[in-house]
Amino acid sequence: GINAEYGGQDITVSYKKSKENSFASAGIESNHNYFIFVHRENGNWGDEIAFRTELEDVLSEQEGVPIVLIVVNGGPGTLDTIKHGAEKGFPIILIQGSAGVADLVCEWWSIYQ
Repeated sequence: GINAEYGGQDITVSYKKSKENSFASAGIESNHNYFIFVHRENGNWGDEIAFRTELEDVLSEQEGVPIVLIVVNGGPGTLDTIKHGAEKGFPIILIQGSAGVADLVCEWWSIYQ
């Protein structure tokens, strides 16, 4: 199960992934301990990126929370996330061999560094 806090109490929530991840949707990752759910205004994949970016800025600038961007796979919106992280000076870890944007950026880096 997944641990969660509800009404000030820690609970375990059972979660069974009903289908494989796709470009249209993705299930939550059961190996993670915490989640932030963001309502997608337009129902489009990647709508949560602006909220997450703003949250990261507040946490790092106002609360002093260190931010590290770990890129595993990734789609088109991941490029914007990497750009924002680089502009803010966040350390960025690219997982080569995980496919998607992570591999593309690793390939670009190896050619143009």
